[in-house]
Amino acid sequence: MRYHSITLWLFVAFLAGYFAQKYFAAAPPVFVPAYAVTVATICILTAVLPFGLTALVADRVNNTAAFVAVALACGVALSVLGFAGFWYAVISGFPNPPPLMEVAPRGLTPGLFVGAILSIGRVLHRRTA
Repeated sequence: MRYHSITLWLFVAFLAGYFAQKYFAAAPPVFVPAYAVTVATICILTAVLPFGLTALVADRVNNTAAFVAVALACGVALSVLGFAGFWYAVISGFPNPPPLMEVAPRGLTPGLFVGAILSIGRVLHRRTA
């Protein structure tokens, strides 16, 4: 993989902030391990897995501009699919779950961050190589 060493640190910082944001958005007054596991699952499905899979797919692209486009598109698509999968498998117990287009925006932001972090890492690697 051709990324600058800062890529992993940027992703770890993003992941910590993303987990904290998700946890404290609707946190119970006392620590509840089950809620923390749910938030961790969301973070894995919408950030960790998309980061790894996007890095594998986008690493096949040599052109930097095309890499950025692929990284952003894959990051967003995988994050949206991860959140939609979590929503429909775990949360949605209603007889009529919401349509995908209502759930999809919740996966947009982490996907954009994943693509941006990978793109920054690739651009920095190209400049230092």
